[in-house]
Amino acid sequence: MGIAVRHLPLADVHELSLPAAEALEAAGAQGEFFALLDRLTRTGLSDRANLLATASGVVADPERLRLEVSNGRYREKVVEHIRQATASGARAIPALYINAAPYDGRLDVDGLTRALR
Repeated sequence: MGIAVRHLPLADVHELSLPAAEALEAAGAQGEFFALLDRLTRTGLSDRANLLATASGVVADPERLRLEVSNGRYREKVVEHIRQATASGARAIPALYINAAPYDGRLDVDGLTRALR
């Protein structure tokens, strides 16, 4: 079983959600998607400069990350994720699916273990 992550940046809720999704993809290209996700959930975002500084701190090549985010290298991928999420009926994050079916249960080890069985 694998994990697939799809972005659904809610720009009307947080103005940095789209650039954060792009930064996550850029970090993922360097094998650090989940490291950046963890850092962002613990530290939050105050502005674009803070986002890029935080993202740059978790990758081996910070200049590459900054360049890829600034030139929109992953924007179309994030936009496609938005299309997929919208088509699937997702309206908020996190939205979790197991075997393509929406999961509305508890987001804890016991609840997820039962659903996966």
